[in-house]
Amino acid sequence: MMRRFTSGQRGRPGLFITHGRTPREGGNAMPRVYLDRINGSPLFSIEKVVGKAMTNDRLDVMLVQYFLKVILHSNKIFLAGNTRFTPPPGSELQITGIWDEASARYLTRWEELRYEARAYWGHGAAPATQYPGTVVPYIQGGTKLIAMQEMCRIFYGDEAYNKLQMPNAELPVQVWRELFWDPIYGPHRTE
Repeated sequence: MMRRFTSGQRGRPGLFITHGRTPREGGNAMPRVYLDRINGSPLFSIEKVVGKAMTNDRLDVMLVQYFLKVILHSNKIFLAGNTRFTPPPGSELQITGIWDEASARYLTRWEELRYEARAYWGHGAAPATQYPGTVVPYIQGGTKLIAMQEMCRIFYGDEAYNKLQMPNAELPVQVWRELFWDPIYGPHRTE
């Protein structure tokens, strides 16, 4: 289902079209994509909050796990700072849709590295991480979700990001279908 928002309605100015069903529309909560109405650039979002003591919808968790794995297994430095993004010690994150101990460790590691990178550019000062251990949907603010996707775009380029075809992880087919498949017209064109 495609839905158009205007700047006076829900969401932030600039991102207006979504794809995905909400529970009120007869579907389950699921990841969705917002498209920038000026340049068509996507922003992938979860429907409900993900993290410790949250509802943790399976498809939402898979999307967050995908971004965490892609970023933390990149071994890249963000914005020419001195912070290299590497996975935390312990078992490797598996994209299962279950918020487990590995998922929590990866999110904590990402939050720490992001804070360190922001402090580097802020000359030692950076705002504290809001709501540690959780990721909020775009429609509710979603600053961590936006930051994760900016990192993916910077690390791997627009083409790989727009198709969610980045190295180090494979997007589960269930999530891909929710983001790129239209039940009437078939797959969305990703070229």
